[in-house]
Amino acid sequence: MKIRDITLSAVILLSLINAGPALSIDKPVRPTDPYIARGACPFECCTFREWTVARSVDLYANPNSSTRIARIDSHHTHHVRGLTGMVILHPVSHVLRHAIVVNPSVTRKGGRSDVTIPAAEEIWLLDRLGEGYVHLWWRGKVYDFGILDTDDDQDLAEGNTLLDKADEGAVWWVKVRTASGATGWTRDNDAFGDMDSCG
Repeated sequence: MKIRDITLSAVILLSLINAGPALSIDKPVRPTDPYIARGACPFECCTFREWTVARSVDLYANPNSSTRIARIDSHHTHHVRGLTGMVILHPVSHVLRHAIVVNPSVTRKGGRSDVTIPAAEEIWLLDRLGEGYVHLWWRGKVYDFGILDTDDDQDLAEGNTLLDKADEGAVWWVKVRTASGATGWTRDNDAFGDMDSCG
């Protein structure tokens, strides 16, 4: 190898070393849009189990699909098995007026140490969990936030704002299976009853 080639290689190596931080992968500045909350059952005591059929409804191959694979006739089918759910939404940006205390999402394994998100931070509202709780996204991670976890009036007011925003445009799809074995998705989740295990 010639001296010139060695010198050139050294220059390239030093440039890569000095550019180390620039080559690192930054954390995303916002969640994906649309955001998909898989396995979602977005209200208190919501349970996937045997549901009653309140009215006839079409089942589709996938959420947002136009391929109809079955129709549930409420006159002949009285029960289905609720298998899972999916909330599809557009994350909503919110800048905090006050610091809030959150927990790592219950869907994650490991400890659930409290995390404080300071005032003036931008967070993104995701799907609702029911009874005053919501998923939110901050700096690349998903957290649970409950507005009833504080006695501070300002925090409660801001929490209610977050919950209202989290409802904007969210669509809940459910996957069900009939007694005959037909399995599919529908966004017409009001067609089913007995979804609340507390009722």
